[in-house]
Amino acid sequence: NDGIPDNQEICDYIDNDNDGETDEDFDAGDTCSIGTGDCENFGIKICASDKLSTICNAETKIPQIFYVDNDGDDYGLDNNTTTACVKPDKYVDKNGDCDDTNANINPGVQEQCNGSDNNCDGIVDEHVCVVFDITES
Repeated sequence: NDGIPDNQEICDYIDNDNDGETDEDFDAGDTCSIGTGDCENFGIKICASDKLSTICNAETKIPQIFYVDNDGDDYGLDNNTTTACVKPDKYVDKNGDCDDTNANINPGVQEQCNGSDNNCDGIVDEHVCVVFDITES
């Protein structure tokens, strides 16, 4: 015995009280939601493990950090962020851009020999510029 009197309707998708209805004392099957705003997610109410109540089966949306991307290169600045469950316009989920006014400068590009830190690693022209000594002997 699970401590529930015989013929009492419990939430188990069975007609326990033999009245022709299943789980009529519960709101199983009704729509429900978890969260608010852009973090709201929808589901349906299902029978809880205690068989005496229902729970919403919607999955919780977890907010994440997004970075403003002013130059459209899919990288944003580390210090210009928002936290949301849905990515806002002009925001990206990758950071590390060191010049958000130039789409050709970001962590995803190869370094070029041009006097700039193209790949945002803090080093200018690493491993790409060859210096020749053209002094005559």
